[in-house]
Amino acid sequence: MIEKLKKKFLIALLASVIIAVGIIYSIIIFTNLKQTNIALDKITDEIANNNGNLPEETDDSTLLVSKESKRALVYFTVKLDGTEYYAELNHASGVSIESAIGYAKKALSKPKTRGWLGNYRYKVYKDYQNKKCIVFLDGSINKGTTKIIIVNEGIIMFSSGLAVFLILAILSEKILSPISESYVKQRQFITDVNHELKTPLTLINTNLEIIESEIGPNEWIDDVKKETARMTELVNQLVTLSRMDESPKMDFIKFDLSELLNGAVAEFKPLATSVSFEEDIAPDVIYTGNEDSIRRLIGIMLDNAIKYCDVGGVISIKLTNHHHPVIYFENTYSKVNEIDLSKLFDRFYRADKSRTNRGSFGIGLSLAKNITHSHKGDITCYKKDNIIGFKITLK
Repeated sequence: MIEKLKKKFLIALLASVIIAVGIIYSIIIFTNLKQTNIALDKITDEIANNNGNLPEETDDSTLLVSKESKRALVYFTVKLDGTEYYAELNHASGVSIESAIGYAKKALSKPKTRGWLGNYRYKVYKDYQNKKCIVFLDGSINKGTTKIIIVNEGIIMFSSGLAVFLILAILSEKILSPISESYVKQRQFITDVNHELKTPLTLINTNLEIIESEIGPNEWIDDVKKETARMTELVNQLVTLSRMDESPKMDFIKFDLSELLNGAVAEFKPLATSVSFEEDIAPDVIYTGNEDSIRRLIGIMLDNAIKYCDVGGVISIKLTNHHHPVIYFENTYSKVNEIDLSKLFDRFYRADKSRTNRGSFGIGLSLAKNITHSHKGDITCYKKDNIIGFKITLK
């Protein structure tokens, strides 16, 4: 159980680190791209405001570009006069008129007045003659620089995240040590209970048999025997739960689940004379699992249904086999709305505390859940009208 808890802790820790690093890295990417766009947009604004040319005398600190870099900038403008396009390519010698006009048409077809076309950052505006113009600025160097920055920051971020994960993974043993110690003490307690109580209970039962053989049947002896049997069952369930928590290796074999379920129902029917049974069990359902554990699982569910079924009520058992075997247990229960389904599989939780005299310790459903999970299955509970039901999917 502790190993499972440690694995879950490490998985949750890794997921948290990945999410945190991912969010921070996304913010870094967005910020860098935004800053690149803002810097290039300032230059396109300056070009647009200066009739398609970048002025020699500008506030370089505002444009974030040096005079030398300014001379190396590649940009061009295209003006639309009616249906005619005119390209100004003095600062973009490597661009043909056809390419420039093609870029202009694509830019005008877009809903936004700013954006990217390939490596060009563009702006659509109107000049002093109220004619539509488009300025294109080559931002390939800026994009390349931004990409390098993003990659480097990404390496730093993920390296830091990995380092944090490894440090916490190393410290996980210490972090989980209080839980581990508590679990070890709990197991030791259950083991002690098993040793300390089983022998006295066996002696009590043996002595009762001797007394009964000497004085004959007695009401008080019967009561003590019933309580002794209940205590023995409680100890057995606690020990079984403790062993299930340790995830012992079980032998899995193929067996007839339909036959096992039919046999269990037949055994429990004489114990429930005040209720009726409805059965819909698919025949010849072959399942691979631990037969003894599944038999115990079915017994727990039938016992629970009998204990919590109204007098004169109905217990329904159904087995289907489509992709996986699924067993349904339903029973009528007038107090179904008082049940907290979220706690039903908790240890020592009883749906109806007034029924303690009927042998219910609140351990059975917790044990059923452990058995189901040990077979990679799932168990859920539901309620409808005056019916409570359980669905067990075996895989």
